[in-house]
Amino acid sequence: MKKFDIEKQLKKELNNNSPADFASVWAKCEPNDGGRYEPKASVVVAKAFDHKRFCAIALAGLLAISLIIVALWQVFANPAPMKFSKGYFVLDINPSIEVCYDENGTVTSSKGLNDDGKVLLVGMDLIGNTYGEAAEKLFLRCLSLGYFSSAREDNAVLATAVGENGERDDAMTSAVKTALMDSFSQKKVKGVVIDGVTTPELQTIAENFGIDAQKYGLILTYLALGGKLDEAEYKTITIRELYAKIEEKKLEQKTAQKAQSEQILAEFEQKLYETLAEQISGLVETLEVYLSLEDETQEKLDELQGAVVELENAENQWKRKKIVDNILVGLDELKELQTDVLAAGLVESAKMSITVVYKFFDEAFCQLLKIRATPEQLSAVRLRKFSDYGESSEEFNAKTWQEQHEKQFKEGWFDLKETWQKAREQDF
Repeated sequence: MKKFDIEKQLKKELNNNSPADFASVWAKCEPNDGGRYEPKASVVVAKAFDHKRFCAIALAGLLAISLIIVALWQVFANPAPMKFSKGYFVLDINPSIEVCYDENGTVTSSKGLNDDGKVLLVGMDLIGNTYGEAAEKLFLRCLSLGYFSSAREDNAVLATAVGENGERDDAMTSAVKTALMDSFSQKKVKGVVIDGVTTPELQTIAENFGIDAQKYGLILTYLALGGKLDEAEYKTITIRELYAKIEEKKLEQKTAQKAQSEQILAEFEQKLYETLAEQISGLVETLEVYLSLEDETQEKLDELQGAVVELENAENQWKRKKIVDNILVGLDELKELQTDVLAAGLVESAKMSITVVYKFFDEAFCQLLKIRATPEQLSAVRLRKFSDYGESSEEFNAKTWQEQHEKQFKEGWFDLKETWQKAREQDF
């Protein structure tokens, strides 16, 4: 019932229960010996006056209480939204994400601060979401792309919010931290959310510059990549600017690496495969000399020689790769046919020799593919590989896990990130 309807009902009840004839009301209250009581006029007026005052006070109190109840109901049914300082929060998981928000905590924009961050945001539109909705969506996306996994116990995220003037926003930092902790708990994934870095070595030096360990760690990362920054700038530079500078340096290195890899592949791709084909052909001829050429063995050797011819005439990298894989499988099958231990060892030795040369080139090619890949391509690959590593069925106390590991992750944050980076390089 709305406030207006309640007031209207109360007024109706007041009119119905407060008649103008107070003498008749009094007569109903105090009967005399004969069933009626005839008070003196002065008494009637006084008594009537007392009852009128009592009714008015009682009904006024009832009305006031009702209005208070209505007001309280409206407050609890429609609580006022939390107010924040306009700013942005950063989620650092190795993918690094920046999410801007307004005074109501509503997302106004988002962007990836590094390559993995851009991969994470592929196909996501967070604008218009609350900070809590955005945090939950990003968490679920991290699960589907393998940045978090129920199979690991080192899942962690650093969440920090900064106001538009560069000051730390403690209210938003706490709110985002709580939202992410809830997501870990709901999906039963062992993870920790930290809101700062307390590495003792970094913290001691950082305090000399009047900054925190998190910022100093980012400064060291930037300097290690070849960046230049005066000590006078340590205090004034923002977290946002540091992430941008780090990404700029990494992009420079990536571009140089891409150019170098493409040059190597252009010069040596054909030559490497010609050399590999010659090596395989020579090994097959050697095997023909030393192996007992029974029907099955000879048939397998003939297949291998045919594969060598295909390798020499292959049109592109993909076809060459498939042929080499088939040759390695063929050598395994040939080894199984050998009853003599020395003959089997000779086949295995031939396979190892081919594998070493092939692996060198294959790794170079895969590295180039990763450098060339767009965020959309990387996102699709990660979704195919990691989609089964989501929530766990294992019961655990998320709050206790957080309490037990938060200090450890705060103190070892940058070492943990380095470990993750090495793991990312092995993902594909």
